[in-house]
Amino acid sequence: MMNFNGYGCHCGLGGDPETPPIDAVDECCYHHDRCYGYIDVFKITKFLTPYYWYTKFGDNDYRVNCSS
Repeated sequence: MMNFNGYGCHCGLGGDPETPPIDAVDECCYHHDRCYGYIDVFKITKFLTPYYWYTKFGDNDYRVNCSS
């Protein structure tokens, strides 16, 4: 993900969740940021709780899954 730092509206630090992504790459960053946002909301310790995310981009099935 570091290769995309500063790309679009959501890749890298910051990003307003109300701003729509500019393309599919930016949308992936948007969902990635939301996964981290859920961790903060539920007070999960980022550094002690294993955290995984994956994407599926095939057969027009665009999903991002967050899990711990």
